[in-house]
Amino acid sequence: MDIERELEEKIQGGEALAQKLSEASEDAAEHLYLQWARSCTQEESKLQDRALDLDAECFADIRFDEPICDDNGMPLTSPIDGSPLDGFRFLIDPAMDDCGTCQAKLRTITLHPDHLDDATLVHEILHVYDEFLASNPVYRDFWVTRLYSRLRTRLEDIDGLCALNITQDVLSHDGGHSIFFMLKAYDLDLRLGLSPGTVFGYQDWAPYITDAAVEGQN
Repeated sequence: MDIERELEEKIQGGEALAQKLSEASEDAAEHLYLQWARSCTQEESKLQDRALDLDAECFADIRFDEPICDDNGMPLTSPIDGSPLDGFRFLIDPAMDDCGTCQAKLRTITLHPDHLDDATLVHEILHVYDEFLASNPVYRDFWVTRLYSRLRTRLEDIDGLCALNITQDVLSHDGGHSIFFMLKAYDLDLRLGLSPGTVFGYQDWAPYITDAAVEGQN
């Protein structure tokens, strides 16, 4: 019993520490955002405006802004309250090596000035949703199945495309993109009228995906 009590106390202590760290991270992110809001460039402010527009246009389904009902006609509720981009900084950094990065815990999205296009921006926004849903596995599983069902009627070989994505992602990016991320990226391609694979990116292997894979895109 003493061992069980000691273990329980350690678990509770760990949970308390995790809560304190989370609160400290929230405070730090809020402080950074207030600093950014006072000093951001006009281009960065415009990037934030475009990100919020794309969030409203392309991610309303994930937030359940587009009502979804269960078999009894009851609307499903989303764990996402408002936009996950609230309080996010949007930076433009010519010194960065990547096209863009997302640091969700610091609420920061950074893009290279040569890659301020919608495809790169929604790719980074998608990382925000992917990170959020990682702590809500039931909702993420729901969207994996729903997106797959939606896409299989519009993409000729969704299974082959996903297999290609997974292989290349593991080889090149240590598996940093979930199945949800990949499926939603294809959905974003269709919503934005882009060739499949554009939002997911990584042009070293994108030539393997062609417009011929799309069925009923327009």
